Amino acid sequence: MAWNSAGHRAAKNTLMLIVLRLVVPLLSLALVFTLSRKLGADGLGRYTLVFGFLTLLGGLGPLGLQTVITRDGAGNPTRVTAVLRNAMTLCTGPALLLMLAMMAAGPLLDYDRQTRAGLLILSIALLPYTVGMLLDGAIVALERMQLMVAATLAEYGIKVGVAMVLLLLGYGLNAVLMSAVVGRILGCLVAAKLLQDAGIRVGWSLDRAMLARLSRLAPTFALTAVFATLYWRIDILMLSKLAPVADLGYYGAAYRLFELGSVVPQSLCLSIYPQVAVSMMSDHAQVGALGRNVMRYLLATSLAAAALVTVLAGPILTLLYGSKFDAAAPTLSLLIWTLLPYSVVRYHAYVLVAANRQNVDLLLNIVMSAVNIALNFVLIPRYSHFGAACATFLSLCMLALLQYGYLRRGFPGCAARLSIQPVVLTATALMGLCAWLLRDARIWAPLTVAPMLYFVVLMAGGFFTTAELRFLHIDRLLGRTGTPGARRP
Repeated sequence: MAWNSAGHRAAKNTLMLIVLRLVVPLLSLALVFTLSRKLGADGLGRYTLVFGFLTLLGGLGPLGLQTVITRDGAGNPTRVTAVLRNAMTLCTGPALLLMLAMMAAGPLLDYDRQTRAGLLILSIALLPYTVGMLLDGAIVALERMQLMVAATLAEYGIKVGVAMVLLLLGYGLNAVLMSAVVGRILGCLVAAKLLQDAGIRVGWSLDRAMLARLSRLAPTFALTAVFATLYWRIDILMLSKLAPVADLGYYGAAYRLFELGSVVPQSLCLSIYPQVAVSMMSDHAQVGALGRNVMRYLLATSLAAAALVTVLAGPILTLLYGSKFDAAAPTLSLLIWTLLPYSVVRYHAYVLVAANRQNVDLLLNIVMSAVNIALNFVLIPRYSHFGAACATFLSLCMLALLQYGYLRRGFPGCAARLSIQPVVLTATALMGLCAWLLRDARIWAPLTVAPMLYFVVLMAGGFFTTAELRFLHIDRLLGRTGTPGARRP
């Protein structure tokens, strides 16, 4: 990204989101850590399953319109109120229907009594889940991520803090799920209040012209959300029917660490999306420049995370979940490499939507979901949770290639260049070797020393520009005070 005021704003928003999305998964891991010890692999499996349903159905509630709110409101905050209020009107009915569908899922899929009760409780969160995603779209359009931080911390204070206390007092899974419902409602109320203070009128409106426009856009965005969510959650649903519930617990343990690794690509791409949307309308060369800089960071961070976790998969799982979860190490070692194609897909999906090619994004998501389902049917019966990880990795690689090929042909210069700098490869190799040499020490040693070595090698090898080092406030330490953007020879 260009290091002008917009670049600094995007960087600060990215850092804010990274901190938030690191804190939130870490809080979730603390809850899962407690839950796995109190309720075992079966309890963690049920927890993973019911939250899989919430994510699957909750992703459909907003009809994909949170992306429209951000795109239409980027560079034009006065439109945010109108789009948000009418989107909330349009999405309320579908959210209530999805709540009924989640309640009915337990009996229809013949789940056990405890799982049915969990689905019933968590279905209450579907309406606030939908509203919260629409409010997030408005916050991103304003590029005021601090509002999202405040709302999310309010939610997780209840969802995690209260749930952990209840577990320690001897309450079961249902108490944990009820805490999640209350937390989500509180998060929505906080977000709405902060948006009101920022000048956005939150509520419901009936503007016929706006509703008609959103109704025309909704099917494409909603179907994209359907297939994208289906892709990320179908493995959990298929494991629940094709493998023992304990295997679902092993997969959930590995998957949560993958989600933690996805924080950087999620945060960076979301922060840069308003700039991509504005640039796509007027300056394709700027889109290309944004893509080059964004992908440079995405691939560097994803490669480092994948290499480190692969070397330390077993010790990390033991630290977080206990020795009973050693069986998930091969699954985690493969699943974590999904970060590389995921980073490419995440960025290019925003470029497609900014280019008003959401129909292409939909088609690609349909293809990806079909391939993923087919691979899961073949691989889960043979390899259980490791097979689900294989399916996820292979299908996402295919989507990354299809996206990249379409953008290269349809919008020359707008696809991000997919290359990894030699200094990144060198730093990754040295970091991996360091982690391997320290693997028998206490886990904190390789988890701190190896990443520090990686960062030092990147700095010494000239990966960061002077402007980037200045933003990090470490340029003077290295004696780099040249022109912003210049690299050390």
